[in-house]
Amino acid sequence: MVKYYSLKKILKNNSQYNMIIGERSNGKTYACLKYALDNFFKKGEEFVYLRRWNDDVKTKRMQTLFTPFKDYLEKRNGKVIFKSGVFYFIDLDTEEETVMAYALSISEVEHMKSSSYENVTTVIFDEFLTRRVYLVNEFVSFMNVLSTIIRKRENVIIFMLGNTVNRYCPYFSEMGLKNVEHMKQGTIDLYKYSSGMTVSVEYCSNLNKVKKGSSYFAFDNPDLKMITEGKWELGIYPHVSWKLYSENIFFSFVISFNDKLYQGDIYNDENGIYIFIHNKTTPIKEGSWVFSLESVPDKLYNKSVFTGGNKVLNLIKNLFLNNKVFYQDNSVGDSINNYLKGVKYG
Repeated sequence: MVKYYSLKKILKNNSQYNMIIGERSNGKTYACLKYALDNFFKKGEEFVYLRRWNDDVKTKRMQTLFTPFKDYLEKRNGKVIFKSGVFYFIDLDTEEETVMAYALSISEVEHMKSSSYENVTTVIFDEFLTRRVYLVNEFVSFMNVLSTIIRKRENVIIFMLGNTVNRYCPYFSEMGLKNVEHMKQGTIDLYKYSSGMTVSVEYCSNLNKVKKGSSYFAFDNPDLKMITEGKWELGIYPHVSWKLYSENIFFSFVISFNDKLYQGDIYNDENGIYIFIHNKTTPIKEGSWVFSLESVPDKLYNKSVFTGGNKVLNLIKNLFLNNKVFYQDNSVGDSINNYLKGVKYG
């Protein structure tokens, strides 16, 4: 029998924020929508379904959001329609329309109406993790959305749902969630803040050891582990297949990203000139060239590896542009790939 995710464990913490991370199609979105629907029918409480981009909450996509609840709604003698960003419950006998929920996007925060959400008690932010790009200052925009919804109330619960597509996420650092990438499946971390607020983070269990249909994804590719087991998705990045000798390093630099340090060593050996990037476990030495998305008032700090400007910086730029970069492992490669996205879109 196929098992699906349940909110039972995480709700025991009674947290304001509930971050749920796991494999795709494990039932986490269904569980949260069911929770919100139950509150609507039992208490008359409304909810918000939130996504990053406005395209994700367009009518064509939202019309099918409650398709899995067809039987649930029929038992209540009704159906759900979506129009102009609002979900309405239609009583099939009286044809009366009742506002049930709102579909909002963070990218359109500037256009949100500020007086329509006083009955909202649940916010479901779906697919908050992405392998693509986050909005500029997305966390602040997310807080603005919540501020518009919550106002001065204390009765709103927030669910943040994500597939394990990317270990890097600005929400982790902005919310002080320092242990997410080290969590084991089936565990829940509780973060407490001085204000009394709490955040619960659940890394979902692999509920079905042999998932129905998983035989179609049995290739030896780490990206597919996210689909079949809920493992963190990692890209496959170039590794060196030869022995490295420190005497062949003629320049080193540092990339500071997501509270971690990475060292890039430029080698010149029989394999040519190339960069090898690995975890840096020692502090940054004075006089080191550092690349960081953060603004630092130091002439040795640059935002982008593509800046150029002198002989060495031009070399670094060209090695990246010509794919002459190798990585210690796929985890390091994934982090640098996310840094490069920040350079491009930040």
